[in-house]
Amino acid sequence: MRPRATPADVKGWNAKYEKRPGNPRGDELTPQQATVVMRDLIVAHAAAAPVAGRPRTFREAAASWLDDPHVRSHAWTPETYLFNRGMLAEPGDDERRGRILRTFGDTRVDRITADDVRKYLRGLDNKVAPRTVNAHRQVLASVFADAAARGWRSGNPATAVAKRRQPAAPALEVFTSDQVEAIALAAGGLAP
Repeated sequence: MRPRATPADVKGWNAKYEKRPGNPRGDELTPQQATVVMRDLIVAHAAAAPVAGRPRTFREAAASWLDDPHVRSHAWTPETYLFNRGMLAEPGDDERRGRILRTFGDTRVDRITADDVRKYLRGLDNKVAPRTVNAHRQVLASVFADAAARGWRSGNPATAVAKRRQPAAPALEVFTSDQVEAIALAAGGLAP
């Protein structure tokens, strides 16, 4: 059974969080305080949530997430779907293909910990760019979130792992119309 907020919880929140200024009733929270309260509730709910049904492997959870028509039709462009499908491809001869399923595929989804995710992402650090490591983390987090929503696990171990710091994008070089014209004239003499 899922935990419900009780009057004692509300009394505890009121003691823990300052009241919003100018609130005559004294029972409203600021948006920042509401975010903290909601985060606390989500963590408490995830810890108390039972894991339903038979144990599922990460491979099964990934397939369910990829094939969920609601997720695909409302949130993904065709390019996003292909990207996610590629990230969760079955391992092949190419070492780069199927990294996630090679590592987690046959492991029960409810047994994968934040340390397992951290170790996996550390293994990518010297092989790919930080942006790619973050993409792997995001796909893992999405699969775990879907598995938690289906009752196959509680919590999301990928969200407990920090994102990699990505270098700032280089400045975009913009040409003036005179420069574009000069480039076009110079290239005109090189045309076949």
